[in-house]
Amino acid sequence: MWAITNHRVGFSEPYLMSHGNPYGKDSFPPHEIERRMLLALTYGASPSIAVIQPPRLQQDLFRCMDEVQLRKPWLTHKQPEHWGAILMSDNTRTFYGRDPGKVEERYLASVLGTFRACVEEHLPVNLINDWNLNFEDLSKYKVLILPNSACLDEQQIKGIAAFVENGGGLVASLDTSLFDEFGNPRQNFALADLFGVNYRGLPTTESIVETDIDVNFAKSIGADYWEKRKNVFDFRMEPTSFLNAGKLKTYIGSELVTLKGAAVRVATKGQSQILGTIRGKNVDAPELPAVVTNKFGKGKVVYFAAGFDSAYYLYPYPYQRLMIKHAITEVANAPPPVSIQAPMCVHSTVMRQTRENVNRLVVHLFNDINTTGGHALPADDVPLREEVLPIADIQLTFQPDYRLKSVTLQPDGKRLEVTRTPSGNMVTVPRLEIHTMVVAELE
Repeated sequence: MWAITNHRVGFSEPYLMSHGNPYGKDSFPPHEIERRMLLALTYGASPSIAVIQPPRLQQDLFRCMDEVQLRKPWLTHKQPEHWGAILMSDNTRTFYGRDPGKVEERYLASVLGTFRACVEEHLPVNLINDWNLNFEDLSKYKVLILPNSACLDEQQIKGIAAFVENGGGLVASLDTSLFDEFGNPRQNFALADLFGVNYRGLPTTESIVETDIDVNFAKSIGADYWEKRKNVFDFRMEPTSFLNAGKLKTYIGSELVTLKGAAVRVATKGQSQILGTIRGKNVDAPELPAVVTNKFGKGKVVYFAAGFDSAYYLYPYPYQRLMIKHAITEVANAPPPVSIQAPMCVHSTVMRQTRENVNRLVVHLFNDINTTGGHALPADDVPLREEVLPIADIQLTFQPDYRLKSVTLQPDGKRLEVTRTPSGNMVTVPRLEIHTMVVAELE
């Protein structure tokens, strides 16, 4: 909601229901109202409650509104601190997704998978819209992420190229720029020179045939068994690439791992380098580029010919999150403004608040842990949280460029001790209940 307004003023009303339609509040926990309102607030929107509540929930709802009111001094006159931008393309959703029943799998999964990876790795990214793909808007950012952004027009292509040529980082995937703004296909990627690849169609998706399995087993399976085994590949990462770092060395190294998801066939061009390959499960399947890196002007590019981003939403493996993270941080022309050491269930956003005599960074931390553990049928196990599991000792390190006058924890008003380290100025949040704000006053 906040991104749609170009990060001006946006309101988001959390739906208060237990199992979706019909709109029921059967045994709805008041604690969950507070969770949903503070989550909306964390991402820049103002939480609003317009639907009347039953008498049993009214006092708790008023208390939740009081929690928002306590945070008001740090919620206005703000903009996201610009570092990473993820495009949420309405043109792609409308003209490329087309089939309402498949828009999630075909397009939105790439955006949501990328967003999930960034949330879990605490990378400060903002959502932007089609109209932001111009050099003036993009120049505020260090890295642009185009998750399967298929539909781009010629002016957007020029804006993206200028951004990268002047030093911006770019991460893109799958069919990005393969269609115009109305969904008409192009012969090649409009961003082919940036990606360092040319489009060559789709890979063979069949992995096994019925004769490959035991005849008795074949009698007990349905048609969906074969459908689920399409688009399954073996992925191998180049051991010398920058992707092969940290946990990825432990998780996969140079071994084959499974990728279940979309992919396109590409051929490299110019000075681009292949960082990883995929190969179908059938014995005669060719080895194809899966990850390609390229330089364009002063900027760096990583192009995913394999849909690790959509896979991380639809059929996730932990290695996919780490590949997305390493690609983003490698091409960005500066480190994130704030580095956060916290469990993956902690959401974080970084805002810049400016008004008369005020210049500060406000880092929101939201505890999204669910103590029920998801033990019911996943499709109908709506997260209805009833209690808090606090998280201790979250560390935030501000880049040295920020000259800090003081750092406080709000709305508690507790002053945090600043420790100077080689990486920057570090503070520790001793305890996170549901939501808190680390407020750094800047010189």
